[in-house]
Amino acid sequence: MKYLLFIFSFLIHSLCFAQDEETDSSAVRRSSNSKGIQSGLYIGFLFPNKSTASLYDGYGYDIYSVKNDFLNSFMYQKIVIEYGGGNGQTDQIAQSLNVNPGEWAFDKTDMPINMRYSPSLTVGLQGRWKASKQTSVILNVNAAKLSANGNFTIQLLTPPIGPVQPGYQNFKIFSIIGVEQRLWFQAGLQRIFGKDEVIGFLLEGGLALNMVKFYRNEIIINNLRIDLMTFYNQYGNEIYRAKNLTGVSFGAFGSVGANINTASNWTVQFLYTPMYGKVNLIQNQELALQHTLGLRLYYDF
Repeated sequence: MKYLLFIFSFLIHSLCFAQDEETDSSAVRRSSNSKGIQSGLYIGFLFPNKSTASLYDGYGYDIYSVKNDFLNSFMYQKIVIEYGGGNGQTDQIAQSLNVNPGEWAFDKTDMPINMRYSPSLTVGLQGRWKASKQTSVILNVNAAKLSANGNFTIQLLTPPIGPVQPGYQNFKIFSIIGVEQRLWFQAGLQRIFGKDEVIGFLLEGGLALNMVKFYRNEIIINNLRIDLMTFYNQYGNEIYRAKNLTGVSFGAFGSVGANINTASNWTVQFLYTPMYGKVNLIQNQELALQHTLGLRLYYDF
């Protein structure tokens, strides 16, 4: 967030400095009427839907992109087999939980069921060709790194201290994290409405090419951080690396917002952009909406 604030402050300072250099209203008219190619930057936030967050729920996928069952899941293999004392190895899970080996349990009911994405910082390069004062052809490329978060449980089998209710079970809650990279290209038309030379209403829309990559998946048990993507035998040799799922799909986007022509070569746009499409990491993904909210800056060279 501090980097976002720094960039925003720098851009505002640049705009104000340019405003001080040239405040004549004719400069605003010249900027708004100019035709040709403009390029710029976008910074904002992506608010993804949760339709693919379950990809990071610890089950994982085999080499054929088929979801694993519980016994073959990444979490079972890591928690019970590799870190939980399987194959004669040290029970690092018990050590992290501060209990003795055999005093904890992990089964299918402990798996995560509440995976959700967090809003993500989005940055991009923007370009447009102004065919007229109000109509432009736009071409954008934006990128984001998303984080999916959820919880899972481990049951402690140690005897409780003091009286407890019938059926009491001692569950400890821990975090699971997934990281995903997204890149999308947008091509479409932009239209500015309004008679004011400075501020106008903005509409745009077009097609999008969406690219996505399954990047990282890990769990945290107290001070023990476990990578779910790489597996080792009792000798510390790597025996399996999870497949890095990638996908490409087509979709559509539209934007509404405000267009501000400054008394310089800068044009500022505040945008709300819903996007409709798939995140094609695995088959049979549904079409869904996601949203971005941000600031775009064009510079007229």
